[in-house]
Amino acid sequence: MLTLIGFFVALFIGVPIFISLLLASIIFMVENGNQLLLSSITIQMDGVLNQSGLLAIPLFMLVGELMNKGGLTKKLIACADLFVGGFRGGLAYVNLFTNAMAASILGSATAQISIMSKLMIPTMVEKGYDKNFSAAVTIAGGLLSPIIPPSMLMIIYSVIAYQPVAVLFLAGTLPGFLIIFSFALVIMIIGLVKGLPKDGGYATHESPKADFIGGVVIH
Repeated sequence: MLTLIGFFVALFIGVPIFISLLLASIIFMVENGNQLLLSSITIQMDGVLNQSGLLAIPLFMLVGELMNKGGLTKKLIACADLFVGGFRGGLAYVNLFTNAMAASILGSATAQISIMSKLMIPTMVEKGYDKNFSAAVTIAGGLLSPIIPPSMLMIIYSVIAYQPVAVLFLAGTLPGFLIIFSFALVIMIIGLVKGLPKDGGYATHESPKADFIGGVVIH
């Protein structure tokens, strides 16, 4: 009880969260008379600071921003449009497969969904797709990021549980592909039942300022 009180009091008076957690931990150890853990706090803190695996997380966010500013995300969309844009519900497939490709680069579901929602949802709505369906496809595809390697959650788990991250990445590959296939199957069924637009249409030939990738013009 004293642990919770100490934590919330420190939190409400504006103490930084990591210090509030540390104070709550110290109160818990003192309250339970666990002198062994109390004497090893400095060693544990030093060990945590020496773990560099979590440095990948801000770098993932940086990569996501560079992708967005540099136009790489639009090039990934145009690449996916080459293969699946012509099918019924093509833009939904483009959204899904672009998310799958971006997941293998970003590793962050939050960064990926924020980027794709700005690019794909307005385009899909403009082409005649339902806004709720467009948002659902974007969010579902963005949630592939924690599964398809590299994954931010897998990195965090490997640091906390002292597990090899390469094995975790390998374990997420097959489930990731199965989920992509399942999502594509759902889009195909919805496309047949509701009659989604047939042309992908993300890449067009209207703007003289467009960039070229693989023979496809993108904006």
